[in-house]
Amino acid sequence: MARIRHSGRLRYERQSTPPVVWQRDRILRRNLVDSRFNDEGSTMTTSSTNTALHSVGGLSVVAGALFLAAGAGAWFTVTKQLRDEKITVPDNAPMLAGKPVHGPVTAYVEALVIKGNAERGAGGRTFADISEALRGVDGSSEEAQELRKQSAALSTAASLRTSLMTSVLAYGVSAFAAGLGAFLVVSGSRLCRAGRDSRRHL
Repeated sequence: MARIRHSGRLRYERQSTPPVVWQRDRILRRNLVDSRFNDEGSTMTTSSTNTALHSVGGLSVVAGALFLAAGAGAWFTVTKQLRDEKITVPDNAPMLAGKPVHGPVTAYVEALVIKGNAERGAGGRTFADISEALRGVDGSSEEAQELRKQSAALSTAASLRTSLMTSVLAYGVSAFAAGLGAFLVVSGSRLCRAGRDSRRHL
């Protein structure tokens, strides 16, 4: 309303809203609506992120538990098999002499001892050397029989060493699986906790 003096009297006339004010009000209302939509979108995005964190964390915990169980199971299985064989590290071993072979270290030491004993028993010769020597002697001679014994000893030693080294490798794989499982369990637990904490602050 505008106040106008006319003929000594005051009279009021309705003044129309200027276009600038009308346009300003329209912009303010639109900004308010956009702000509400942005807030709702941000809340939905945050909620989706928290749900994703919780889901990924849960899957990580489950996978980690499976890896951990598989690694521990493989470790105890290999140990039981070695115990059943009742192998003892011989006295000529560089270390752990007289210890039962119940783990990766003793199995590796036993493999080294078997290799050294087989090489000394064969006079430092390999399978190729013995095969070459057999071709140059009479098959019925005592020398040929001795070479065959050395070849059989080398073959048995190679088989034993292969079994022991396989056990050592199995220990390594099981330890890696168990370690990876523990890492996944810890990481998944942290992700689940982060998702829950973020959800509480919404």
